[in-house]
Amino acid sequence: MSHNGEWPWLKTIIVTPAQGNPVGKLFDSSGETTPLLDFFEQKLFTELDNTYRTNGFRIMSGFRHNGSIVLSALFRKPDLMNAYIAVSPELKNDFVGLQSNAQEMLSKLDKKPRFLLFSYGTNVKENHQQTDYARLSKQLQQYAPSSLDLHEKHFADNYFMSLPILSTVTAIETLFDDIHNGLAPDSAISQKGVEAIVAHYKFLSDEKYGFQVSPKRSIQNLGNHLIESSSEKGFDVLKKLIALYPDDSYSYHYVAKAYASLGDFKSAVKFQTDAVKHSENQLTWHRKKHSAALKRYQSKLNSN
Repeated sequence: MSHNGEWPWLKTIIVTPAQGNPVGKLFDSSGETTPLLDFFEQKLFTELDNTYRTNGFRIMSGFRHNGSIVLSALFRKPDLMNAYIAVSPELKNDFVGLQSNAQEMLSKLDKKPRFLLFSYGTNVKENHQQTDYARLSKQLQQYAPSSLDLHEKHFADNYFMSLPILSTVTAIETLFDDIHNGLAPDSAISQKGVEAIVAHYKFLSDEKYGFQVSPKRSIQNLGNHLIESSSEKGFDVLKKLIALYPDDSYSYHYVAKAYASLGDFKSAVKFQTDAVKHSENQLTWHRKKHSAALKRYQSKLNSN
C-alpha cells in the first residue's frame, strides 16, 4: 500500500505483539482501569521513540476485542494516538464501559484533530450486536466534537475476516487524502484563495500530522479549476506555486501544462524549459517526464 513510502500509506513503523505475548493480560475489560493503555503510554511508546526514527504521529488499529481497546484509548487516553481504526469492536453488555461512557468521554475531547474509522459487517459473528453498533453510531454522531474526523463504514457484503484488511485500506486512504489529493477547488477553504490554502496546510502540519504537509496539490487544483472560467485568475494562482516554491520543477511544469491545455505552446515551452532545468537533481523518472513534456510542447509549437 505504499509507493516509494509515500502514497497512499506514508512510511510507517508497524508494531504488533508476537504470538504468545502476554501483554493482553493487562487489559481490564471493565474499563475502570487502563493498565494496558498505561503500558503503551509509559513503556512501549517510549521504547519505540528511543529506538526508531519516529515523528510522533500514531495510528492504532484493532479488530473485535482489540477494536474495543481502540475505542477505549480514544475515550480514556485520547492523546495516545492521532488516528483510530476500530473494526467490529465488541460492544455487547457494555463491554469496557464503552456505551455507558461514550457521551461523557466524547464530550471531553478537546480541539486537537483526531481521526476515527468505526467499521463493521453483517454476518453471523456480528449479528449479536447490530443494535449496539447502531447505538454507538448515534452516540458518535451526536456527541463527538467537530475536531474528531469521524468515519463509519458498514461492509455489508464482505466476509467477516476480510474486514480488518478492508478497514485498514479504507482508513489509510481517507486519513491521508488531504495530503495526496488536496482540497477540492470548490471547497470552502479553496474558495478563499491561496493564502487560506497555505494557512490550512500549516494547521495540518502543526496540529493534525506533526510533520510538513504541502499545499501544492490544493493550489494546483484551484488554479486548474479557475482556468476553465478565467485563464487570468487561473494562471495567477498557478504562478503563485513558482513564487512559493521556486526550486520545485513541478511549479513550472503545472504552469506549462496549463498553457498547453489552452494551445499556447510558446508559453508552455518557456515554463517547461524551466521545469527541466530545475529537475536536474531529481530522480531519473522525473527528469524523463519533464524532458518528454518539453519535447511534446516543442513539437506542437513547431507544427503550428
